Amino acid sequence: MDKIYNKRILKKLLLIRIIEEEINARYKKQLMRCPIHLSIGQESCAVGVCENLKLANIVFSNHRSHAHYIAKGCSVERMIDEIHGKENGCIGG
Repeated sequence: MDKIYNKRILKKLLLIRIIEEEINARYKKQLMRCPIHLSIGQESCAVGVCENLKLANIVFSNHRSHAHYIAKGCSVERMIDEIHGKENGCIGG
């Protein structure tokens, strides 16, 4: 594997972990009202799967789906808006 590929993988793993930890912190402060199912410690599963998909491939995840969404390269801002119930969230809040 080349260094660029390894850096991309590491960047996705870290991004997922940082976002999940922030979601957890906000949830504990009751800044979010939706249930959360974090994938802390399981980031590599989502990244490993999504790294082997094509852009046109679709991922369906029914549990701990934040990691898959991020690993697929979707908008983190829209995901956070969705978690907060905002209309401009990835599925309309």
